[in-house]
Amino acid sequence: ARIVHGSRLSVIVAFGAATLSTVISALIGLTSGYAGGRFDLVLQRFVDGWMAFPDLLILIVAASLFTPGTLTITLVLGVILGINGSRIVRSAVLGVKENTYVQVSRSIGAPTFY
Repeated sequence: ARIVHGSRLSVIVAFGAATLSTVISALIGLTSGYAGGRFDLVLQRFVDGWMAFPDLLILIVAASLFTPGTLTITLVLGVILGINGSRIVRSAVLGVKENTYVQVSRSIGAPTFY
């Protein structure tokens, strides 16, 4: 019972960071992979630059700049993991974008949203 009670905060931070990370990864990866071109190039260079910094260093700097607490740690972890994970979503979008059914729908004049 003590372990479950003690791990409550860790579970809240983990689920919060994972949820935020998934949302950020999906947004960045989908827009970057779908838009392509110059926008994709610039956004991926930003992601490369972000990944060059150690995660712990970013977490420590963010905790010192903002009010240290559970919410700050959750948000920073979610952003760090979300930006890093966007490359995986982008690669999946690029793979699906080249499928035959996408090319066929483009050739018959389907709108970009479809």
